[in-house]
Amino acid sequence: MDSKSSNLTNLGCDFVVATTQATINSGLLNFIDQAQQEVKYLCYLVNPTTGELEDPITLEELKKKTGGINPPCQVGIKMQIGIPREADPRDLSIINLGQNAYGVDFNMYYSDITVIENDPVKWGYSDSWNIWEQPRDQPWAASCLVDLLQSNLSRNLDDPYLNSHPDIKFQLMRALDSLPDTNYHLQQLRLAWNDAVPPNDFDFPGMDMKTKAGDCLRSCLFEEYLNFALENAMSPFVVTAFAETFDDGSQSLTAMQRLVNPPRDSSGNPISNPSSSQKAITTLDFICAINNNKLPNISGFNWNWVLPEDVDSKSGVMAIRRGILAQHFLDDFKVSSIKNMYKAVARKEDNNRLQLLNGEWLSDATADLINDDASRVLHIQLGVPPSEPLRSWDGNNGMEIYIGKGIKYAKVDIHPGYSCDIYFEGQEFRVEQRMWITAAVAAEFPHEKGDLSEHKPVDKYLTEKYSLSIDHQGQIKLRKTGSTSADKSDRWHNDGDVDSDNTQAAKDGFFNHLYQMMGEIVPTAMDMEDVFPPNNFIFPGAQPFVYKDVFFSENLDLIAKLMHNYAYEEIISPKGKFEAVNDEEPVSKMITFS
Repeated sequence: MDSKSSNLTNLGCDFVVATTQATINSGLLNFIDQAQQEVKYLCYLVNPTTGELEDPITLEELKKKTGGINPPCQVGIKMQIGIPREADPRDLSIINLGQNAYGVDFNMYYSDITVIENDPVKWGYSDSWNIWEQPRDQPWAASCLVDLLQSNLSRNLDDPYLNSHPDIKFQLMRALDSLPDTNYHLQQLRLAWNDAVPPNDFDFPGMDMKTKAGDCLRSCLFEEYLNFALENAMSPFVVTAFAETFDDGSQSLTAMQRLVNPPRDSSGNPISNPSSSQKAITTLDFICAINNNKLPNISGFNWNWVLPEDVDSKSGVMAIRRGILAQHFLDDFKVSSIKNMYKAVARKEDNNRLQLLNGEWLSDATADLINDDASRVLHIQLGVPPSEPLRSWDGNNGMEIYIGKGIKYAKVDIHPGYSCDIYFEGQEFRVEQRMWITAAVAAEFPHEKGDLSEHKPVDKYLTEKYSLSIDHQGQIKLRKTGSTSADKSDRWHNDGDVDSDNTQAAKDGFFNHLYQMMGEIVPTAMDMEDVFPPNNFIFPGAQPFVYKDVFFSENLDLIAKLMHNYAYEEIISPKGKFEAVNDEEPVSKMITFS
């Protein structure tokens, strides 16, 4: 199962931003590749008094002590932090996401490691050196545990990593400048190297870890990598903008928690012994709440956000609960559709004839966010439901007006109605509007012998269809694909005559008179191409991203594929350099609606 099975309604999530382990690793591989660390030589001398190995010194320091001569030492290590030579970067995993989202297993790779050990008993003989080298086809990696730390980030993005990557800082600053006018504060999630836990034990293929050289290698690899990580700030896992205040009409991020979603089988269960390709689709998920909604208490999802065959083309996924989108459209309709939701005001002229005026907004509107299995997600209803007859007839209701010679003074009751339904289906968005007027007339009070006549002299429909699409800047858009209208107003073979002596003809004339007065009223097209917001509050990897592909899941969550600047399938060329494959301008997407 993949993101097509997303059902955030059942879990109570407002929206989720998931980024794959493969994507996180691609960013770290890029960082390590660009760091270009120097080759280091460490020498371990034997203390002449105790016979134990002393603390390591560099080869340069050793030469200074010996006047430039290379003296014999018991253990020597040559190392260079970087991507192992001739290794396929796709086979390397810098971090492995564990069962919780509060720490990661970090694999410390070196582009070159050579270890020599001299047996003191054999000093001076040609065969006295033991030499071990990192195999070209089996890179050595020591795994240490590093916590993930949430910390504040200044609004001017004063951060060592961002300061050393001005292009990323510029894109992120531009994205933040496009946020709605609201107070917010920034936080970042990054590796806490100060509290990193060194490995207890590890084995390197071809290396005898039981030797003194093995002990030296075990200690120096972690210390050197720790110094490298502290001196060269790595990119944050995510930068987040939390709203401190928000308007009632906006939907802003106010809380977030994270979890790890492991690779799952077709039944939604975690895979016991996942392959490397399956591990790559493990996701770090950011569970988000808007407008002070409560965060759900969940431990994971029973679907994969990304499938193994898609890991090369997807950096992650954004999913928005159907109810959040429906509420956004409802808030938008309250402003844009007010011209459709009127109340027809009926009054009598001086001669007691009927006059209708277009009146005010119907304040008794009801809106239902639909959460069943159907494709309808929103229903707006105003006025008497079209399927229900008017039931307000008594001596105090209705309006007594002049109808015609056949009735003279009769009681009439007129009620307008409006409905709007929104449907999510695949990659289609459908809006169905209906406007009607239900009218009734009775010749006598109390009416007898079926004297009450009720019709819909106005009953009109408008259906608009939109397709979900991504524009050239990576923004989600609704593209209008079609529109149909229908007029199902009640009509009569005989137009009638309001001044007729015949009662039925007078009634027919009354209903036709209503149609003539209000026949030009039709539902107004929504024109919703720009209803989706251009901003977001979540920046995985501290980078803006673009949307690629968008659709509604089987349970009507909005799903959008995320892409960073670099696609995983071309992260590193044969020469070991990262290549950008997305020539579109990265457009930050804010997961909010305002």
